[in-house]
Amino acid sequence: MREHLTEAAAALHAAGDRRHLAQVHSVSGVTFAQQGRYDDALKSLDAVATPAVDARVFELKGDVRLAQGDPAAALAEWRKAARGDKDAAARIGRAYLRGDGEISADPNRYEGWLQYAAALGNGIASYELAVHYRRQGQPQPAAQFE
Repeated sequence: MREHLTEAAAALHAAGDRRHLAQVHSVSGVTFAQQGRYDDALKSLDAVATPAVDARVFELKGDVRLAQGDPAAALAEWRKAARGDKDAAARIGRAYLRGDGEISADPNRYEGWLQYAAALGNGIASYELAVHYRRQGQPQPAAQFE
């Protein structure tokens, strides 16, 4: 898969298609993170430079830092969330869903952090909760977040 992404990135770069090039770098970053290659993931995500994807890339980079088990990064995320940062709260929730780094998987904390992020105005967290509750066959809680 990596070879295909490299070829696609080269072709898009040559064609000047920055929007799709950014998407290829994002996919590359996610792929590296899934393989545990966190430094490579951050390098790929740093290569993305379009306003259309900056918010998602920022979120992905936060997820990668939490997955690395970096205590300083985790503490910074907790502080941001405590101060009302809706994106930091969502990243912490996702860490509880996956069980990243020093954080053990805990579905109840996942829901709680995403509910907090949604209450702060994070639309993606709200959508994730709606999907989560629908998958569990709970249409009433899902309706609150749709």
